[in-house]
Amino acid sequence: MQCFIILTVNNYKLKTKKIMKTLHCSDAGFDCKAVIHADTDEEVLTQAADHARTVHGTSVTPEMAEQIKTLIREE
Repeated sequence: MQCFIILTVNNYKLKTKKIMKTLHCSDAGFDCKAVIHADTDEEVLTQAADHARTVHGTSVTPEMAEQIKTLIREE
């Protein structure tokens, strides 16, 4: 599901902004500036697991995935 914010003033559409799910790698405890953007939590988790494996040499366990899920924001 894609979410959008539409800003209006006096019934005039000013701006449409797509809401993305975002995860900052540094929020998960890594000294890393990577930011993952996707449409859904599941897509963020998939990309985060790939990033953790290829960049940090870490496998994401189901327990870690649950913790990481709490760090996903809407931006």
